[in-house]
Amino acid sequence: MFGNQRGAILAMVAIFFVIFVGLLALAIDVNHLYVVRNELQNAADAGALAGAQALYEDPDGSGPLVPGEKINELANSIAWAVGIKNTSDHDSDGSRAPVEINWTSGNTGDAQRGHWSFANRKFTPLDTENPVEIWGVPDEDLDLMDGTYQYPPGTGFYPQNVNAVRVIARRNDIEAESFFAKIYNLMGFKMQAEAVAYIGF
Repeated sequence: MFGNQRGAILAMVAIFFVIFVGLLALAIDVNHLYVVRNELQNAADAGALAGAQALYEDPDGSGPLVPGEKINELANSIAWAVGIKNTSDHDSDGSRAPVEINWTSGNTGDAQRGHWSFANRKFTPLDTENPVEIWGVPDEDLDLMDGTYQYPPGTGFYPQNVNAVRVIARRNDIEAESFFAKIYNLMGFKMQAEAVAYIGF
């Protein structure tokens, strides 16, 4: 009878050991992924802030826009360039892995110009390079000018107020490294972080 109890205890110890290893893997990997996520967020924040700051700077470097000039289309390039200077986690060779921001040109991909609405808590990508005349326009109306809001009422005019830049930083091609989770065949994790920086009214 004692032998049977000893066998049961060994089985329970084995089960608890597996559970313990699983919890250890979860704790270590979750903490690691939290750090990676913060690094990605830092990259997205830096890129978005730099891009938003450049939205209404003259591309030729001569200062703020003057009447007749367009929104700085280089804001996307600036956002991308600043974002990819950041690193996150490690590559397979142990070196710091670059942050991925998928953008090549134009207003598509992971670095976009657009409109941020405080009322809707929503970013809408906008391709326009024409600044909106903001003088005398109430903040509440400016906040809704994403190309679907008619202003002034009854005119059939749907202005697009470009006031923000969105950047998405990723770890897809080089996944965030896993440690103990490899026991369960989880070799890495795809991750991303997003930031929107806007120009206040």
